[in-house]
Amino acid sequence: MKNNSLKDFIEVIRDRTSMYIGGRTIIHLKAFLDGWYFGNEESIKDAYLLGEFQDWIQIKYSVTSTQSWAKIILFHSMDEYAALNNFFDLWTNFMESYNK
Repeated sequence: MKNNSLKDFIEVIRDRTSMYIGGRTIIHLKAFLDGWYFGNEESIKDAYLLGEFQDWIQIKYSVTSTQSWAKIILFHSMDEYAALNNFFDLWTNFMESYNK
């Protein structure tokens, strides 16, 4: 990632999901993003977006527990595969509302 942007990296993952995370599940995505994030936290220019997304998901689904965004999305999806697809849709919605 030449500019170390979470937003840009998620778009790269969306385009080539299987190449980056192997299994097409939201738990694979969460584990991959967590590893990338914690390995590069100091250099990611928009790292704060993960925390903002977590807050947005909790508000969207009226969740007050400490469940991760991935677990919340999974709970509200038919299965892991659907949850992964839902993540990308939710991320797009989040970014659209965030940029307003």
